[in-house]
Amino acid sequence: MAFKRPVSKRSCPTDEDEDFVVKPSKKRKTKMPSTVRIQSVETIACAVRQLFESKADPARAAQMNRYMRDQFNHFGLQAPVRRALYPEAYSRMKLDKPSSASPAWPPERLIFFIKELWRLPEREMQHFAMDLAEKQRALLFGDLKKAVGLVKFMICEKSWWDTVDMIATHLVGYIVQEHGGRGEALMDAWIQDKNMWIRRSAILHQLSFKGKCNEERLFRFSLKCAHEEEFFIRKAIGWALRQHARLEPVTVKKFVLQHGEKFSTLTKREAMKHLASVKVK
Repeated sequence: MAFKRPVSKRSCPTDEDEDFVVKPSKKRKTKMPSTVRIQSVETIACAVRQLFESKADPARAAQMNRYMRDQFNHFGLQAPVRRALYPEAYSRMKLDKPSSASPAWPPERLIFFIKELWRLPEREMQHFAMDLAEKQRALLFGDLKKAVGLVKFMICEKSWWDTVDMIATHLVGYIVQEHGGRGEALMDAWIQDKNMWIRRSAILHQLSFKGKCNEERLFRFSLKCAHEEEFFIRKAIGWALRQHARLEPVTVKKFVLQHGEKFSTLTKREAMKHLASVKVK
């Protein structure tokens, strides 16, 4: 059966309207054209999307759609294939070296671009946006207010575990570490948020902290949400505890046993997965 690509509600601009004009500074002494034409963010997003579409695998796309419960459309690009396209995508963005050390775009333009990618229908575009945000996170997340605005948009729009978990561990966690007490206060607010995916992000944000994990906050957040019946919250608590148990197995097992009646069977199973042989006094 022929692969039918869904048509995005956002159409790509034409050659006539794809640029906006920037006037050069009058202070420049070097000769330059009277105007500098810069591609619009929408045009660049369309160019990247066309690149990904050129490598589409219809059969695999159908499988990926089913795996994600038909909530999202896919081009059918597995992670290695998708990431192999990044150098060409960066070239089309005029961002050949996407590192915070030598940013080619100002933060506001990059935020606009990431949101534009997020609005496109194929899931690969959201994964590219996340990877780009991670590479440029030092540039993007210096301003806490703008950082929170971007990651909350990414978490709350087109929410599912495949994006939320990466955002929580690689972006939200980074923000908390960079902004210290203000970041910790943000997580204290998030754990009470009405949006389940925001609460899950608060629970998971320390997954990559290793020895820097704030154990008190982890345990407090786990107990705060222990009563919830939502699968993704119960799973997140168990996952976060299991990760911390890699470094503190006795402490985690003692905590789970002490509060066992509060946690769901799923949470306890996940948290205690590798602790059967661990002895506690």
